[in-house]
Amino acid sequence: MIEIRNCPFCGNTAKLAEKSKTYYKGELTYNTYVYCPNCGSMGRRAILSHFPTNRKAREYVIEAWNRRAELEAVIPIIIAEQERMFQEVTRIEAERLERAMQGSKFCPPEMELVGIEMNPEVTKWLEKIAEESENNG
Repeated sequence: MIEIRNCPFCGNTAKLAEKSKTYYKGELTYNTYVYCPNCGSMGRRAILSHFPTNRKAREYVIEAWNRRAELEAVIPIIIAEQERMFQEVTRIEAERLERAMQGSKFCPPEMELVGIEMNPEVTKWLEKIAEESENNG
């Protein structure tokens, strides 16, 4: 039998529920699924009578659970990449603003046209970003 991976949510050992009773279209049937007894998460269910053998049904639910565990393991990598991209966009935007506001007291030309004044706190923040960009560049 295929090995069941640990729970993608809490990391504890997952288990296979076999021949669990359920009703399907008004009739009592048996199904199987993988679940975590610690946090209660459950994988896909398989009605045993829909598979040629009980073994095929068990393999189906275990493979579905294991794919889920693989996908959950990728989430921290995706979050880290999003953070990296956010920092890069922030850096690029700070450089763009610096170029656009040179000689205009950090007030973009489009804001000057409509008479909007830049908040002094924002100006300080932009100056700080520009200074950090110079030091890191």
